[in-house]
Amino acid sequence: MARLVRTIAIIEDCKAVIGDIPESPVSAYLAQYCSVALCAEIEERIYELIETEVSPHTSKGRPFISVASKRILRSIAISEITGFLGNFGSTFKDQFKSSLDGQEANISLYDKTIKKRHSTAHGAGGDITLRDIERVLPFATHILDSIESTFRTNN
Repeated sequence: MARLVRTIAIIEDCKAVIGDIPESPVSAYLAQYCSVALCAEIEERIYELIETEVSPHTSKGRPFISVASKRILRSIAISEITGFLGNFGSTFKDQFKSSLDGQEANISLYDKTIKKRHSTAHGAGGDITLRDIERVLPFATHILDSIESTFRTNN
């Protein structure tokens, strides 16, 4: 299942705009925009997974879970996601961490992308390319799959 459909569509649109000039100021701006779109969509998908996987088990607490998860999970860096899942119990945290075993290069690329998005949104801009965003997409999907699997296994 394609989880990051909006981001993929945005990347394709941006690539169509820049054409054969991938190293231009316009492509740099578009890549920064894509990094913001990617992070926003990952965050949205995580909240959807929480509501889908946790809320059905506690319908009266659904509004609380929705609001609390958005207040607790303030960043989508791997360490933050891991810590957030630890709030549900150590088995959640451990299972998620084990799903990332051997993925150090992908974790590094993903976390750098998150930091560059932060720099884009709150600073002078991040040094990122559309290619960087495309390279991180499969791992971002893996993260979302791992979160979903963690909830389904432990509920």
